[in-house]
Amino acid sequence: MTVTGLGFNGATDVALNGTSVTYSVLNDNQLTFTVPAGATTGTVTVTGPLNTATSPSPFTVTAPTTALRYSGTTSVIAGQSLAVAATLTSSGGSPIAGETVRFSLAGQTATGTTDASGIARASIPAPVTTGNYSVGVAFDGDATWAASSGSGSVKVTV
Repeated sequence: MTVTGLGFNGATDVALNGTSVTYSVLNDNQLTFTVPAGATTGTVTVTGPLNTATSPSPFTVTAPTTALRYSGTTSVIAGQSLAVAATLTSSGGSPIAGETVRFSLAGQTATGTTDASGIARASIPAPVTTGNYSVGVAFDGDATWAASSGSGSVKVTV
């Protein structure tokens, strides 16, 4: 993030919503900083040797987007256990580990935690009636990542 103003030479601290961040003064009128993971929306404050200046409006921090794709079994025998799986990735395609994913199928629910490959796995009872069903997958998001959801199709046979 680039901040434009006056008198940045000699800055002694830059804070986002009260939390100090690592910054670089480019010149007396500009400084830059990287928004750290877990940062929250708030004002930007620059402290110098003589005074402190705070942005007139808050800087909005939004969590990076995610993608969630169903990657589990696509057919199952009625009444048996269905192996469900979903892959959670960042918008850049990198796997996201350690996050909880919810699965839903015909009123049944289960949860799984993503592994190092971004894959969450669980078992869920298949419906006893044959047909095509939608498996819902959802990640609620957290302080680091935005929520995402998806679905897949499962064919229940006898």
